[in-house]
Amino acid sequence: RAEAALPRGARPMAAVDGVPITATAAADADAQGLTDRLAVLSGGHIVLLPIKEIRVVSMDGERVVVRTGQGRYTARHPLAELETRFRGRGFLRVHRAHLVNLGHLLTIESFFNGTYLLKLRDVGDLTVPVSRRHAAELRAAIRL
Repeated sequence: RAEAALPRGARPMAAVDGVPITATAAADADAQGLTDRLAVLSGGHIVLLPIKEIRVVSMDGERVVVRTGQGRYTARHPLAELETRFRGRGFLRVHRAHLVNLGHLLTIESFFNGTYLLKLRDVGDLTVPVSRRHAAELRAAIRL
């Protein structure tokens, strides 16, 4: 009820560690050039990762894990929200649990029933599956 008394731009849109983020704060972040970075958690610290360094964002149970060439981080945003936020930045949803930065795509291996397995630069231990549902989008994105 208290939020209703606030001006529209000052209403909380989300919260980080219980601290509300308002539209005004989001606009300030835009003005400071923070929209090209993603706030993630690492060892109890908040790290601002440049979006272009992200290789893949994956669901791991209930957690959203962000992988870069430097390591793994936990995000507090749903995968669907990150998919929307990263639209137009070279990311593609290839599976219900994986969002891949195509700029870091290294190899595509044909798998069974029209699916694929992806390898990404600097995360050699990871193979990302492409579902049949998303295979056509991948082929279109890489013009295959």
